[in-house]
Amino acid sequence: MCIHRHPLGGRNFESFSEDPFLTGKLAAAHVQGLQSWGVGATPKHFVANDQETKRFKVNANITTRALREVYLLPFQMVVRDADPWCMMTAYNKVNGTHCDASQELLIDIARDEWDWSGVFMSDWGGTTSTVESINNGLDLEMPGPAAKRSRTALAQPLKGGLVDLNRVDQAVLRILRLLQRAGRFENASDEQEYCRDMDDPACNTRELLRRAATSGIVMLKNDGSALPLKPDENISKIAVVGPNAKRVVAGGGGSSYIKAPYWTSVFDSVKSQLEGRPTQVLFHPGAKTNRYVPTVSPFRVQNPDTGKSGACLDWRLGHDLSVDVVTRTHM
Repeated sequence: MCIHRHPLGGRNFESFSEDPFLTGKLAAAHVQGLQSWGVGATPKHFVANDQETKRFKVNANITTRALREVYLLPFQMVVRDADPWCMMTAYNKVNGTHCDASQELLIDIARDEWDWSGVFMSDWGGTTSTVESINNGLDLEMPGPAAKRSRTALAQPLKGGLVDLNRVDQAVLRILRLLQRAGRFENASDEQEYCRDMDDPACNTRELLRRAATSGIVMLKNDGSALPLKPDENISKIAVVGPNAKRVVAGGGGSSYIKAPYWTSVFDSVKSQLEGRPTQVLFHPGAKTNRYVPTVSPFRVQNPDTGKSGACLDWRLGHDLSVDVVTRTHM
């Protein structure tokens, strides 16, 4: 549910939108679908976890209005419309306080204002404190076994009366309620029947995924009614343009990575649809989408003195470009 604050956001591919309202609507529908099958949903990351650079310690300074109208709104909508069983806190700080230990976010807003009673869990390794996170509303440290909430870590704070035992009781109650909702008291076994073999004819997972993917495609522009392609028409050439037309980019990495049983590029798919026809399918990479500016080919630059391909590198002492060149290197 992270907002697409910047087009280079590292997890934009697995988030919904730059629009808070659309994000809230889609997330609520997703949560409703999951929980209708008795599977607890965990919307994340609460809140303002919109960049990967220094995400463990970056401090997101956000005005109250922006926080409410942009970053908190999707979570408020999903709580109101879908009542998720859990939510995951973000690694980052918001206005100086880590999200997993923020009384304002976890208690004042989510609990008291939104009246939400689900389980707040940390991101993986994202519990930044022992006392503060417990006292300010974080119910569950993830993953286990606990580090910040081990017996050793809790011994002195409990002995010194630093931990609010009422908060501990509330956290335990919420976790027990989660187990009850998930049916773990009735069936404590971890064994479940899942269809894992995508090539099994009895497994309808592949067809379901295909239907979900095609149903979710939105056509933004179709100049001249170019699509859908009509193979029966006399089309001599089709150009497929874009750096990812031949390079399959089906998703990002990390926790959302899914290993597909096979890959098909856009270029190959177009060719297969026109197989047996005289239509010529052409490819051009088009605009570069490199993370960094690609290195200039030596054949595209010339030495200003000799006219040869390559670059001329002048070496001077210091940063003053008006001093004489010590040596010159042709590259």
